[in-house]
Amino acid sequence: MVQIWDPSILEAADAARGARVGPAAGASKRFPTRLETAFACAAPMPPPGEVLLYVPNLIGYGRLAAIIYGFHGDGVFDSAPLTFLLLYALNMALDGIDGAAARRLNQTSAFGAWLDVVVDNLGRTLLWCRVAPAVGPWICCLEWTTFSCTHTLGAGWKMDFGTAPGIVMRVMANGFYTALGVWAIAGLHCLPLLIYSQSHTAEILQAAPAPFQPFAGSAEGLAVVTEVLEYGWWVLAAGRALVAAVELWFVWSHIRWLCEGSDEEEKKK
Repeated sequence: MVQIWDPSILEAADAARGARVGPAAGASKRFPTRLETAFACAAPMPPPGEVLLYVPNLIGYGRLAAIIYGFHGDGVFDSAPLTFLLLYALNMALDGIDGAAARRLNQTSAFGAWLDVVVDNLGRTLLWCRVAPAVGPWICCLEWTTFSCTHTLGAGWKMDFGTAPGIVMRVMANGFYTALGVWAIAGLHCLPLLIYSQSHTAEILQAAPAPFQPFAGSAEGLAVVTEVLEYGWWVLAAGRALVAAVELWFVWSHIRWLCEGSDEEEKKK
C-alpha cells in the first residue's frame, strides 16, 4: 500500500492542481492545502473493516472506554476522585501513544485522525459540563465548532494557517512544540482536571499513599495543596485563553472562507 505521506504523492498533488500552497500575503482566498490534495491523489485506503481494526484506532477505543467508565462507573466520578484522575490520566497517556503507533506501524488514516480528536473533545465535554456547568458548555461549543472548521482542512490544519495573527502563529509553531504551545495545550487539557481536583482535594489527599499521609492528612498539607491549585488555576486559565484565541481565529477564518466561496458561486451563476 502506498504511504499517505510519500513525498512523490505530494509532488504529484502540486503538479495536479498547479496552485499555491495556502494564501499568499494579502490574499483573501484560501487554496486547498497540499495535504488535502494528497489525500485525494493517494492510493485507495484498505477496506473500512481493516481500518477500524488498526492498532492506533483500537487504542482510541480503549481511551473511550476509560472515559466512559470514569464518568459512568458506579460512584467513580463523585466518590472516587483518585480513581477518576487515574482513568483520565490513562486516557491522556494513550493519546500520546496512538499517534506514535500509527506512524510506526504505517497505519495512519483519516478515520484515526478524526477519532483521536473526537475522543479528546468527548472527554473534555463531559468534564467541563460537570465541573463548570455555567461556562463549561460554552467552552465545549467553541471546541466542537473549531473542530468542524479545522476538519475541513484535512490532516494539514496544524501546518496550513496562512497569514494568521502573530499570537496564533506563535502558539501553533512547530506543531505546538514551543513554550507558548505547550502552555496552551496544558491549559486546554488540564484546566478542567484542576477544577475537578479543587472540588475533591480532601478526598484525594486522604487516598494518598501511606508515606505521604502525615503531610496529606494534616490541615497544613490541605492548605498548601489548596494554595498550589489556586496558583495553578491562573496559569492554566491563561493557557486556555491562548487556545480560545486560536480557536476563534480558526472559526472566523472559516466563516470568511465560506462567505467568499458563496460570493464566487453567485458570480459564476
